[in-house]
Amino acid sequence: MAISGTPFERLFVGGLRDAERLASANPLQIATVINLSLEQSMRKCKEIYYEHIPIPDDQVVPAPKLDEALMAITQHIRGGRVLVHCAAGMSRSVGVAGLYMHVVGYTTFEAALRTIAQQREVDLSPAMKRSIRNYPEAI
Repeated sequence: MAISGTPFERLFVGGLRDAERLASANPLQIATVINLSLEQSMRKCKEIYYEHIPIPDDQVVPAPKLDEALMAITQHIRGGRVLVHCAAGMSRSVGVAGLYMHVVGYTTFEAALRTIAQQREVDLSPAMKRSIRNYPEAI
């Protein structure tokens, strides 16, 4: 699976392999990589800023941890293109990107997922679904 765009021209979603491929080629000119998987990227490009915010896919994520990921996107999207990724690029990264689009007022979370699903497989884990559903109540 390759890096997929969202309706925001600066926000992209992918998996760990996509992030590691940026070490050898960066055709989309990604400036920041936000890693939501539990494992660190091994291959990195010195021209890209990397931030690791480990989020488990099998547990409900507390709102402050989701806030951390949303703030990272907010801070870095102003300066260039951002890749949000998890291991496979189907659950955590998609969930956080969809939540970001909802929180900034672009669209509903459900509509964001439908839009992302036009470009890549979307398969949010039950825990990620509960995390997103609980988020508005927790903030």
